[in-house]
Amino acid sequence: MALPGLPAEELDKNRYFLGRMAGPTVFYVPDIEAVRRVSVTLCAGSLSHHQMARRATQALAELLQLPLIDMPGNHLGASAEPAEFAHTLGPLLEP
Repeated sequence: MALPGLPAEELDKNRYFLGRMAGPTVFYVPDIEAVRRVSVTLCAGSLSHHQMARRATQALAELLQLPLIDMPGNHLGASAEPAEFAHTLGPLLEP
């Protein structure tokens, strides 16, 4: 079954993402020892289960033995649910 065609502006976004952003993002390997030396809070959208970005963050949390904190929404939660996102983020920024 063929996928439906995309509007031109959607094709342009995908072309940019896949051509410029996906490679460096997908193949990035963090310096785990350097990350262990700093304070890190790992968060992911509560609606992004099974998405690649959340899975990568979950794997990093497990490697570092840190909790993964759910944030409102998916990977666009900050813009899709700004009030809820800010409410959840605030306490994480307190010392």
